[in-house]
Amino acid sequence: MTIGQLTGAQGLLDHSSPRRANSLGRDEFLQLLVAQLKHQNPMSPLDGADFAVQLAQFSQLEHLMQLNQNMQQWLQLQQLVQAANLVGRRVHYQTGDGQSTRTGTVMAVHFVNNSLLLQVNGEMISTAQIRALLA
Repeated sequence: MTIGQLTGAQGLLDHSSPRRANSLGRDEFLQLLVAQLKHQNPMSPLDGADFAVQLAQFSQLEHLMQLNQNMQQWLQLQQLVQAANLVGRRVHYQTGDGQSTRTGTVMAVHFVNNSLLLQVNGEMISTAQIRALLA
């Protein structure tokens, strides 16, 4: 197993990245739909076909959001399983300050704030700090 496998999907789990300016989420879509219904001309109501298309788009958006959430959970579980294989293994890792390296045994794996952390020598390290897996 390479270290890249443990951190390769990390970018997919990053919830802190700002949303693209031109993308609409569920809340924005609902606000636009409600505003459209509020301000329509009673003498010329919204065409039923257009309304059905918009509802279908909203339904598709909901399904895509659920699929995305399920995929993120699956990726987290896969990372956790891969990291669990490191428990009991000796690793050579870089310290948090980046000035030195140490060797220790992985005692536990934690998932904190969508980040995978390993407990080694009583300290928490990220998988990116591992420099080598030792026999």
